[in-house]
Order: sequence, then C-alpha cells, then structure tokens
Amino acid sequence: MPPGMLARQVASMANRIFLSENDLHDELQTTLAALAAIEYRHEMEREQLAQRLGSQAVVQRLWEERERRYQAEREPYLRKLERLQQQIRWHMTSGL
Repeated sequence: MPPGMLARQVASMANRIFLSENDLHDELQTTLAALAAIEYRHEMEREQLAQRLGSQAVVQRLWEERERRYQAEREPYLRKLERLQQQIRWHMTSGL
C-alpha cells in the first residue's frame, strides 16, 4: 500500500460517518456558536485598533496579525460546517 493511502482512506471514511438528526442539530449549533464567538472577538479587536493612537504602520501590522489569527481560527470551523452541510443534504435527500 502506498504511503499515506491508509490515512486518506480513514479520513474519507470519517467524512462519510453520518450523524443522527439530533446529533447533527447539536453539532451545527455548536459550530455556529463557535464561529459567532470568533466573529464577535474579531469585531471587538477591530474597533479597539480603530481607536488606537500611534504609528499607522504599527496599527497596520497589528491589524494584519489579528487578521491572520482570525482566518486561522475560523478555518477548522468552516471545514466542519461544510461537512455538516453535506450531511444535512444527505438527510434531506435520503428521505425521498
């Protein structure tokens, strides 16, 4: 077996594990709440930086650092949300 093939197969199987509708609802709520918390914190930091006095270059550098962190924090939740959306579509079409 080529290197990494087993890991890809396991990851593929994990993505196909379907949650019950109740579990799916709970996971969706948890994921959206986490994203909302990240968005709220990002907005608060943006407002604080907008009020900050000092060198524009320093403020710009701080903003860029926070923006990178914001994107990195969101990424795993966005991937999870995409998987949940796929499962929702599966639940919706499996009943037809």
